[in-house]
Amino acid sequence: MQDGLQEIKELITREVGSLREEIEAVKTDLKAEISSVKSELKADIGAVKLELREESGKTHERLDKMDERFEDVDEQLETLTTSVNATQETVLRTRDHMDNRFERVEARMDHAIADLKVARSDISALRHDLQMEEESRGLSDATLFVSQRETNQNLEKRVAALEAQFSALRERAA
Repeated sequence: MQDGLQEIKELITREVGSLREEIEAVKTDLKAEISSVKSELKADIGAVKLELREESGKTHERLDKMDERFEDVDEQLETLTTSVNATQETVLRTRDHMDNRFERVEARMDHAIADLKVARSDISALRHDLQMEEESRGLSDATLFVSQRETNQNLEKRVAALEAQFSALRERAA
């Protein structure tokens, strides 16, 4: 078993060595490629710089025109900012004014609600008084009706007694 392990170690060592050699070869190739790309880039950069110098004159003209436009836009923005600030102030003043008015309206509404509660209380008291008056009148009407009936019965008895006396007097007189 020791021999098998030793063989595996040697095999791994050889493979690692071969991988290292391949890595070194790739590194060398990459260094050469990078050096070549650097040279090409330096040449391209030089050409681009030349083109940029030629274009910079045109660009300066365009930039000057853009500066003029931006100045115009800045003036317009300044005017808009002033207008917006004025509008915001107006809105704030209006909001404060409306808040004050709403507070006054709410106070009036609270007062009106309180008055309404008092009126409801008064109406409730009046209803109670009317109900009591109605019951009282009903009771007095009933009492008056009973009293009138008794009076009518007494009068009928008296009329009957008078008629009897009057009949008796007629018979005596006849």
